[in-house]
Amino acid sequence: MSVNNGLITAPVSLADVNKALGTTHTVVNAACVDEHINIWSKYKPVKLSAILTTDQWDYSTNKWKDNANWFQGLDGAVCGLLPYKTSVFADVIANTKGGMNGWIYQRPTGDAAGPYRLQDFAGYNHNATPACEAFAGVEKMANGGTFAAGCAIAVSGSYNVSLADFGTQVYFGVAICNSNGGVVYHGTDSTAGGSSVQFDKCGIGNGSYTAYPFLCTEKITPTLGSFSKSYTFWTAPNLSPYKLVVTSSSDPALTGITASGMWLDKNHTSLRVTVRNTKTTQTGRIVVKRVGRKWSDPQLTDEKSSGTLTFTGNGNTTHTFTGMSNSYNYQAFVVLSGGQVVPVGMMEDFQPQL
Repeated sequence: MSVNNGLITAPVSLADVNKALGTTHTVVNAACVDEHINIWSKYKPVKLSAILTTDQWDYSTNKWKDNANWFQGLDGAVCGLLPYKTSVFADVIANTKGGMNGWIYQRPTGDAAGPYRLQDFAGYNHNATPACEAFAGVEKMANGGTFAAGCAIAVSGSYNVSLADFGTQVYFGVAICNSNGGVVYHGTDSTAGGSSVQFDKCGIGNGSYTAYPFLCTEKITPTLGSFSKSYTFWTAPNLSPYKLVVTSSSDPALTGITASGMWLDKNHTSLRVTVRNTKTTQTGRIVVKRVGRKWSDPQLTDEKSSGTLTFTGNGNTTHTFTGMSNSYNYQAFVVLSGGQVVPVGMMEDFQPQL
């Protein structure tokens, strides 16, 4: 009949299908297995032994009846789709690479078990939204900081497949894994059908990790370490894992703070520290300690502290210390009010003006 914004309405012609798919098929067989079919459309060609399904068509409304079920397909599929399920999380890791991630679309096969039917395209929506897409989250964080990640979960609709259509509550989750595939932190959204997780005080140690999305039939409280029991996992279709770097809280990429020091005299008794802040305005202080001592050690007579300073956003702040002893080598630290500590770079020697 017609194609409007990718949606085919009955009665269906091969020309309608070609228009929706952007193809030029001359036979129904080829159209029913075309690679351009959007598998997230609720109505599409599926494997089903029935030659005709007109008994499920409502001619008065020109739509499929409310109790129509032909589009589910066979073998426990939902809208022709079989999720990848496992109780072993290593299988989730192995099958989460983007794309179908182990899910199966049961296309018609052309034999008695799955004949080709042009009418399967009645209600086909070429612009249907995937059940899951756009997985993203924190890519660099301080050890012990907050990790957060999420994705877009499709809402159930008349013409698209959603996770809710599978009849089982599933929870979106994320597992952070080390380079050996070991799970070091994991958890799910607290709500079935939710789309995000947050791990507070995520102290997994500095290093490189991979964040893997998954679906689970049970809610899992965010937990440090691996899974403590067996769960039924589903891979999350269309989602790809991403790399996560955990680093010191003093990393300039996290604080926006870098700093350098310069001696103002040949005897190393006066020191100027310049702090560069690439983020919004922050407060803190500069502490100068003898090399080998911690910034938090009790202050000795020759060690210095600036008191509270304001580090202007996207700007430089300088502070000069005098009365240092040339009997010692020194190291300076920027101590932010939030608790992060940024070491000051190597002290440059005084360069007299020529």
